[in-house]
Amino acid sequence: MAQRQNSDSVISAGYDAERSISLFEADEPASGIERVRSAVSLTKEAARAISITAIEAVREGALFMGVIGNRGQLVNPFRHIDAAIWTEPDVPDDMTETAYDYCEELTRREAGNFYHSFKYLPDLERRAIMAYYAFCRRADDIADGDYEDIFPGGSADEPESVDYRSKIELLSPGRPVVERSAYNDKMSQLFYYRKKLSTAYGDITSTDPIFMAMKDTVETFEIPRQLLDDMVSGMEDDFHRNRYETFEDLYSYCYRVASTVGLVCIEIYGYDDQRAREYAES
Repeated sequence: MAQRQNSDSVISAGYDAERSISLFEADEPASGIERVRSAVSLTKEAARAISITAIEAVREGALFMGVIGNRGQLVNPFRHIDAAIWTEPDVPDDMTETAYDYCEELTRREAGNFYHSFKYLPDLERRAIMAYYAFCRRADDIADGDYEDIFPGGSADEPESVDYRSKIELLSPGRPVVERSAYNDKMSQLFYYRKKLSTAYGDITSTDPIFMAMKDTVETFEIPRQLLDDMVSGMEDDFHRNRYETFEDLYSYCYRVASTVGLVCIEIYGYDDQRAREYAES
């Protein structure tokens, strides 16, 4: 798990106490695993925060707040920030726009075909769909690639991360189908990815540009968190099984990694006929 090194970064161990789930409260494994996943959240008390006004202290060059580095590479515009969240409840519009710029540039580089189809959408929808693509892209990069997501102060050895993946493994069918060190690392990254996702639905804002943009997107288009959580769950499912013995199990997996995408997209595009949800799911 990649992380910034800073002695002031402190992440408390354990889940949000009010949402922590005991495995023994679950009636069945299927409901139990979803309750464990939905308990993941990031609170003001659980992470080091940094004031937006402190940005002035880290403006180390003209490229700060830009998304393209001096060698043409995609860069995090807030890469100098070593805290997980902002102290202020609201982020200035120019920072939100920069976060969207990052998502748009990521989309252009990673999926030129999608980018060229998205760019003809109205501005509001175009920015939102590219933020959502960036969210999905990075989750898939964690699960299936060698991308290392950054959560300041987080690591695969943190007690809360170990606790989370231990519960998920216990409630999942069979043993992990990937090598143990890779399992621990990737499950840890997805755990912290869920934490960042929780900020899009709370009163704090992540310093990750993808989740800054997603917070604005889910507020604008009222996207249910369950759809985004389910997609991350689909990424986790890849670590626990590579065969599906029943149609119901296969359908559940396909819903998470594919149907949720359609269901989020129609919330952004808009629809009048409720049958659109049925079509999007299928």
